[in-house]
Amino acid sequence: MSRTYVFVILTLVAVVFLGVGCRTFSENVKDEAPSVESRPSLSLENAPEQKAAPEQKAVPEQKAAPEQKAVPEQKALSFDDEIGTNAENEFKAGLEAEKQVGKNSFPAEAKKYIEQAEAHYFNAMSAVPGKVSYVEAWGRVALKALGVQKCEAKLAPLAKKHPGSQQLVIVYSRLLSRQKKYQQAIEALQGCLEINMDSTLLCREMLLLYFEAGKVSQAKEFYEWMGENDLLMPAEVIIYGACWKSCRNALVNGEKDKLPEGFNYTKEQCDAILHDISLTACNLGESLVREDDLAVICGIGLFLAEVGEKELHRSFVQKKASIPEICNTVAFMLMIVETNWILGDKERAMAAAAILERSKNELTDEVLFRLIGCFGKMQEPAHAARLLETLALRQKEQSPKLLDELMVQYLLAKEYDNVVLAFQLYAKPSEFGRYAVGIAYKAKENYRAAYRELGMIAGSENPVNGFWLFMQLSMVCQKLNKRDEAVKYAEKAWKMKPEEPTLCNFYGYTLADYGLKLELAQELIDKAVKAEPKNVAYLDSLAWVLFKRGNSAKAEEIMGKVLEIGLGDNGDDGEIQLHLGDIFFANGKKDEALKHWKEALKLTKDAYIKKELEQKIKANSQEK
Repeated sequence: MSRTYVFVILTLVAVVFLGVGCRTFSENVKDEAPSVESRPSLSLENAPEQKAAPEQKAVPEQKAAPEQKAVPEQKALSFDDEIGTNAENEFKAGLEAEKQVGKNSFPAEAKKYIEQAEAHYFNAMSAVPGKVSYVEAWGRVALKALGVQKCEAKLAPLAKKHPGSQQLVIVYSRLLSRQKKYQQAIEALQGCLEINMDSTLLCREMLLLYFEAGKVSQAKEFYEWMGENDLLMPAEVIIYGACWKSCRNALVNGEKDKLPEGFNYTKEQCDAILHDISLTACNLGESLVREDDLAVICGIGLFLAEVGEKELHRSFVQKKASIPEICNTVAFMLMIVETNWILGDKERAMAAAAILERSKNELTDEVLFRLIGCFGKMQEPAHAARLLETLALRQKEQSPKLLDELMVQYLLAKEYDNVVLAFQLYAKPSEFGRYAVGIAYKAKENYRAAYRELGMIAGSENPVNGFWLFMQLSMVCQKLNKRDEAVKYAEKAWKMKPEEPTLCNFYGYTLADYGLKLELAQELIDKAVKAEPKNVAYLDSLAWVLFKRGNSAKAEEIMGKVLEIGLGDNGDDGEIQLHLGDIFFANGKKDEALKHWKEALKLTKDAYIKKELEQKIKANSQEK
């Protein structure tokens, strides 16, 4: 299995709603950070509240092992005694050293402080091994200070000395699994679980480790054992389901490298397993009725949507929507937006989003950003822009990144006047800001202003938006009759990606339109047509370069393919109709030419082209 922890990362989505909190629309509460267990990191969150378990069956073991005596969990030492005080002092010294890391831009100095922080945290952790904050702090800096192998060697004696300390053993098992020492990692967790039989935190870690190690059958067996011993909680069910969802998606996408080693289940089997997991999640979720349960409720809703259980999702959400403590919260409404969009029900998603949008002034920045993301996915840039405006107004000094995002949404919504206004809010315009306002000026047909703004960033070493910038600037130069610059920027765009069909066509067509390097122009356009033989724009370019080279008969033949395919909603319809008229006229078909010129006149917005068309129609019309 890949060492990117792909399965674990997917599980974070299921509980991301913890960060939203349980605010209602009438409340304005400070943001709370998500409390999510993450395998990629060595740091830990507090263990979730666990319920007492009935008499349990033995934990399923990977292989026979000598009987071990249960080691009692070491009691946390009081902070009134000398050991506790010394540990706390070490911890505080570690915090101070860690603060210095961010203040030092020199790598050697930063390295020195990170090593000091690691040493202090380790001393604190060694004195009081059961204290979560100490273990978390050490895990936060240890890899940077020592590297994975030295971390494992340093922690091993402490973890073996305190096999019942959940936090220590989990970090130790992760260090082992990072080095693919899966069997040792599993044995360490099993030993800890023998001492802490009711720990859902350890159960969750074991499920993830089995999948990561490619031991899917053992994961299934362990999951069943959890159910038999009343250890299944909604969060653990969702995490287990996320692992199977990842496997199913890898099968569907043909990504065998993302499957656990030796995975031999079919997509249909994965679907059946996911359905059973979904039913279990819904059953466990029945009893969740308090505001404190909101994060898990939202996690279940998101999981059901992601695995495509539309009916189960709708039933589950409807039941929870009848609970006043739940239905009036921001997190629940945000979950409805996101999950209905995943399930393809944009109408329901937009209805819920509209309710949140009306309360935008009461929403935290975090929620606004997530809602902006939802509107972006639903291709509703105007709504996204309104929320970005709300964020911008909250800031004393406008953030360039926020203004850049606002510009994006204005452009997508075609609110070009707002792009120009927003550009004035930059204290120092970013390159993207200039690009965006240049595009807006171009759309408003203010080509001189567009040329000015785009030209100011065209000389950068790595200009924003690369070849798109040069393409836009070339088109602006064409409008300003700056032929040499138009060709120069078209060539610059093409040279950035010489095999890209769009750029081959663009540069080739620019050359053909000016009657320059026609042999090269046809070569480039031929390459684009070969890549996409039914692309109407590319075929039109090919016909145009043939026409320019005097082969109007072949050009008409190519245009026949264009008409056969159909123009559809092609944004260049007016120009294509103009080309059709010119080619038919060159072949002596005046009536056909007039028909296409008149159609071009209806479609084109360019004043110069309109004037040219009017002259052609007047000169060749029978009505003198």
